[in-house]
Order: sequence, then structure tokens, then C-alpha cells
Amino acid sequence: VDWTDDELKLRALSASDLETAAADAGEGLKIYLESDTALNGIFTQLSKPGKGIVTIVVPGGDGREVEIKLPKQLMITAAHRNAIKSLPGVAAVEAV
Repeated sequence: VDWTDDELKLRALSASDLETAAADAGEGLKIYLESDTALNGIFTQLSKPGKGIVTIVVPGGDGREVEIKLPKQLMITAAHRNAIKSLPGVAAVEAV
């Protein structure tokens, strides 16, 4: 940022693709399941290493939930999020 006379000028040193920047940011994902039918599809979508932390929430007994944090960090993009949301057995997906 520079002031020239009475104008504020902003200069960018670099630019990058939004999808790539989002994947590199390490965004996490919380996936709420209704059933285990979505597990194969989820693991197909989240197969590449990255910086995102993924937590899967499964229904437990007596209305409780069990959270399972995956041990590896994974690449998560908007396309992955949208594909996972549409899988049968997925109740909801949250970016965290």
C-alpha cells in the first residue's frame, strides 16, 4: 500500500487460483452421517494429502453423537465438499 498525493494505491505481488489457495489454507471439514453408506464415497473424495482436518460425526445410542477425527490431514476443496454433501447417508457437511 502506498500513498501518492491523496490517493491510496494497492499493489499485489502475486495472485493464485482460488481453489488452490483454499486447498492450501488447511480448511477443516466436519461430516455428519445418517448411515455408513456414505463412507466409501467420502474416502474416494478425500484421497489426497493436504492440510485439512476431517472429523466424521456418527449417530450413537440415546441420541448421542460420536466424533471421529481422521488421523491424516487431507486436501479439501469446494468441489470435494459439494460432492460429499450429495452422497446418500450424509446428513450435513460443515467447513471448520
